[in-house]
Amino acid sequence: MNLSMIRFTPTYTIRLLRYFRRCVGGEDHPFALPDIPVYLNELLAAQDFCAGVEPRVGRKHVRVIALDGFPKSSFPGGLGQVDSLPMEYRWSTRAILLDPEEARALLDKSRRKWRSRTRGFKDQILKTQSGAINLYAQTMAEDAEQAMGVAASGDVQFAQYSSNIICFDEDLDKLHENSRLVMKKIQKLGFACRLETINAVEAWRGSLRGDGYRNVRRVLLHTLNLADLLPITFVWAGLRENPSRLMPKNSPPLLFAATTGATPFRVNLHVADLGHTLMCGPSARANQLRSD
Repeated sequence: MNLSMIRFTPTYTIRLLRYFRRCVGGEDHPFALPDIPVYLNELLAAQDFCAGVEPRVGRKHVRVIALDGFPKSSFPGGLGQVDSLPMEYRWSTRAILLDPEEARALLDKSRRKWRSRTRGFKDQILKTQSGAINLYAQTMAEDAEQAMGVAASGDVQFAQYSSNIICFDEDLDKLHENSRLVMKKIQKLGFACRLETINAVEAWRGSLRGDGYRNVRRVLLHTLNLADLLPITFVWAGLRENPSRLMPKNSPPLLFAATTGATPFRVNLHVADLGHTLMCGPSARANQLRSD
């Protein structure tokens, strides 16, 4: 974590620090800020971290589910159904963009790897072509060559993609059940995933803001596929506080409701100090008269 010193006067800075603390420890609650600026680790590193194949932050156990297998084609919102899970989790999507020369070098390395598997070991030693051809390796080598052509055209940009879903919970049995639900939902969508064990600590650290190179699991995708896999279809839960300046400071929403996937929705009728309300349908009295 970057140890830059920040003055905690703007409201957006306080909310940003609260978000960072939730990413690190899985806890979301307000906390007091010192008047004198301090290093970020004094505020964010407020709990003990236990490493291992099953890491733990404070009293909460951590499980990381990583996407490591993809279907042949993608479409917009391909992972959108993951947002409907009735549980709390953190979804980290990272894309390290590459320039055309870096992407071409990585694709050429993949092409040479698959090209070497097209013929058997005997044919490679004797430099003959009498043996059987590995059609799958030949197809993958041709696919890598096509990707090199796409990278050279400049129409898209390639990136090293990593996607992880992090679950926190103090109850170990409940955490195992939540992890199982996440993996089941991802697999139903045609993707492959794994529950990180040996790479759990690095995957968790790689999901933290400002530590983008820690996780070694990186898939090479171009920006069109990346746009289809971004988690941009989540359900908005509403503002945490009433935005009207005429209400007392830190006033809660007018009411709470439930939306898709059992996500709570905070209802606020105000935009700044102006309230907006639209009610459609018959009243309860009209329904009663109609039933009589």
